[in-house]
Amino acid sequence: MSALESVAGTDDLSGPRPLEPSVAEVGALVDGTLSPRSAVDPAHVATLVELDGNWPPILVHKPSMAIIDGSHRFAAAKQLGMRRVWVLLFDGTYDQATVQAIRSNIAHGLPLTLSDRKRASEGLLIRHPDWSDRRIAEICGVAAKTVARLRPSAVAQPGVGRSDRPAYRVGRDGRRRPASVGTLEHRVNAALLQDPRASLRTIAERTGTSHETVRRLRNGGRTRPGAGVIDAGGSWRPDSALAATGAGAAFATWFESHNVENCHWAAHIDHIPLSRIYEIIDEIERRRAVWGALAQELSRRTRATGRH
Repeated sequence: MSALESVAGTDDLSGPRPLEPSVAEVGALVDGTLSPRSAVDPAHVATLVELDGNWPPILVHKPSMAIIDGSHRFAAAKQLGMRRVWVLLFDGTYDQATVQAIRSNIAHGLPLTLSDRKRASEGLLIRHPDWSDRRIAEICGVAAKTVARLRPSAVAQPGVGRSDRPAYRVGRDGRRRPASVGTLEHRVNAALLQDPRASLRTIAERTGTSHETVRRLRNGGRTRPGAGVIDAGGSWRPDSALAATGAGAAFATWFESHNVENCHWAAHIDHIPLSRIYEIIDEIERRRAVWGALAQELSRRTRATGRH
């Protein structure tokens, strides 16, 4: 059974964790407390009833016996009068199970509605206000800008005080970054004043930002004329350092032609068919991996030459 292989996801709150196959009493299972679904689909339940129990095990939180993934299978089992079902026991915290419930229902089976995914995003924002928009968006299958729109109302919920609104956000890579640009610039400027002779790499590592951000702030918040430092989204072809050689100029033209800004892709979000979203996400991830490999090679070259 493929469901026995692993729990989907690599988030530090969800796994992967060993799963224990077992047989559980249907009456012992608790539904509705972990599932991100607002309701089960009767048509899907009817389809499962026709399979007469020939479906994957239900994923269950071992300490609470709450269903993480399998509400429709649970409903079908009750309709069939089944007393026992196969389950996979997830032995983690309730918080970990909450994240896994979202991941599992996003990954396969009957797709979550947009309303369900938004509600799941709000739940994670309340539980983890320090998580970045992109981290929550990846878990819940929504756009990062959707999470950003939901954040103000979510953190304003009763019980979420100002102390729960951190100045930092924890990204998908586990790194902490300032929640606002102003906070970031203040930290970088403070680090530069404290250690003005430190390298760009050192300040960037201390403040959790990029070398170019440190360089820009070291130059007074703007690019030095003729220095060849380009602001994000700017034109690379006029850069004097790159234009000095034919190969450098060719790279600048190629690099600039592949630039994508927020204002470009945001216009397409609501027009992509739901049936193609995950295929497009896979392609985006593939492209991100390619750009990541390029960044790693450039960093390796910098380390090899000893330039910071």
